[in-house]
Amino acid sequence: ASGNMLKGKGTEDTARRYTNCKLLFLDIANIHAMRDSVDRLRSVCEHPSHLSWLSQLESTQWLSHCSSVLRGAASIARHVDERGVMALIHCSDGWDRTSQLSALSQLLLDPYYRTFDGFKTLVEKEWLHFGHKFHDRLGDIQKAQERS
Repeated sequence: ASGNMLKGKGTEDTARRYTNCKLLFLDIANIHAMRDSVDRLRSVCEHPSHLSWLSQLESTQWLSHCSSVLRGAASIARHVDERGVMALIHCSDGWDRTSQLSALSQLLLDPYYRTFDGFKTLVEKEWLHFGHKFHDRLGDIQKAQERS
């Protein structure tokens, strides 16, 4: 969000358009940072150094990224459950963090989604129906530079 504002782009107008709404920025890294992090993680796992493996793992920042997404989902679930509010989840591109946060918060809120059938339903409605770019994100690992 801060980066978009620096580029002259805006955010939701909670003062005029979305009254009675609270806008939360969850400070989750973008797809480029996530991709770089998972690439470093893959490298650490493919070429482990037993003496410094934990510090190499930490240097990838992968666990930090996972933690920020989980904290965001927990925050959304708390707002919905404890405060009884509705949540509109959207991120700058709508492909990755939006689906991640929506699906994870529903997993936290509704035990049905923790069943096999429920999880299948959740993947269908939050990922497939929204047209998530699975092939772009999980395509040929050898063509890592072509991923978005």
